Amino acid sequence: GLLALTARVFGAAIAAGWRRAPTPGPSAAVGDSITAHGGYIEVLNQLPGYQWTNHGVVGDSTPAILRRSDQWARPTNKNFVIMAGLNDHGRLSAVQTIANLREIYRRARRHGARIIAMTTTPWRGYRRWSEEAQRRQDEVNRWIRSGADGLVDVVVDAYRALESRTDPGHLRRELVAPDQLHLNARGQRVLGELLVREAFR
Repeated sequence: GLLALTARVFGAAIAAGWRRAPTPGPSAAVGDSITAHGGYIEVLNQLPGYQWTNHGVVGDSTPAILRRSDQWARPTNKNFVIMAGLNDHGRLSAVQTIANLREIYRRARRHGARIIAMTTTPWRGYRRWSEEAQRRQDEVNRWIRSGADGLVDVVVDAYRALESRTDPGHLRRELVAPDQLHLNARGQRVLGELLVREAFR
């Protein structure tokens, strides 16, 4: 119908590079351990006029993020950076994760905030990685890259930016922690710089 067509057109505009103007003020980063470790948020906090709150929780899945939305989906926030789903891929279908992300984005948007959606990062080599989990991640990340049904303002493709050029599916060697899942300090800084470049120019 008309609503579906509008969402597709809006999503295509985002994928093509459309940007809503950045808005300084209180802002929140929402996600799992990649966010909880906080390095990329330190880079965002260097932006003048922004005050970022870290709402990352180690091990969080998209259902868990939804359950605690009263903690992070505050009406005072002007921007949300959301990177979620990596802890889903071993146990939830891509369809379930996408449905949860839709609702996460809607709750973040409820009071008019600007939404920056990040794809989840490479993690091949981690002990819980599997081919099936990778397929689920690829499907979710494709949906985010497409504009997430027009529910977000900016898409930042962390997966492609941080993926090894010689070892597909892995984080770049100079950016990865020993567990092959998390970012080291340099990786967190690179992620923060990517966000500034793509979403806050």
